[in-house]
Amino acid sequence: WSEEPEKFNIQIMYQGQMSEAVESSNNSSRRPRVTASMLRDHFHLPLYTVAKKFSMCTTAFKKMCRRLDIPKWPHRQLRGIDKRIAALKAELAYTTNGDRKQYLSGISFLQEEKAKLAQGL
Repeated sequence: WSEEPEKFNIQIMYQGQMSEAVESSNNSSRRPRVTASMLRDHFHLPLYTVAKKFSMCTTAFKKMCRRLDIPKWPHRQLRGIDKRIAALKAELAYTTNGDRKQYLSGISFLQEEKAKLAQGL
């Protein structure tokens, strides 16, 4: 094993700033630049699925996300918010007029939280 693996650059772009990380691989081709906005489009999918879509293992994908200031992949949080919204909407059908406002405000609050997570905030 005296041969060293070939190197390629992964370029990460976050809010217009470029940083390079050198990773080892048997493939000498360069990977396309991955930006935070590209990842935001995939927040609704599980981490494993998105990592495979970008041809990366989950560990390397997590490291890349951390470099882009995404400390935790938000798929599960978004899924949990969707479940709570669905439960509140189901309860809304059986409530009286007095409780309706409370349920509607809860739904709007959860929708705002979901929008914040989807934007990466």
